[in-house]
Amino acid sequence: MVEDDPELRETLQDIFELNGLEADLAEDAKAALKYIKQEEGEYNIILSDYLMPGMSGLVLFSEIRKLSGYKKTPFYILSARTDKETKDKCFKVNVTGFIDKPFNISELIKLLSKYI
Repeated sequence: MVEDDPELRETLQDIFELNGLEADLAEDAKAALKYIKQEEGEYNIILSDYLMPGMSGLVLFSEIRKLSGYKKTPFYILSARTDKETKDKCFKVNVTGFIDKPFNISELIKLLSKYI
């Protein structure tokens, strides 16, 4: 999970733990790439904020797709920018899905559970 908002990141960590989900949370795309490159296995799913300082979620998506073992890893964008143009940009590059912020926690946990 890549989220630049520290409060949301902390809340998500708590929610994941309460639901028995193990997750690494990164504060930006650069940190996420570092986690992915250091991970011995492969992540089952990647969730990323759309707008972040330094590197957007879409740029992160393209960088992750270049890595061995991550050509088809499910990648979801989360964003408060829910306009058609933003969503079209995401789907044009073949992200797996788009999650509107604010999101329903139960639906997010249900989605994540599909990949575990």
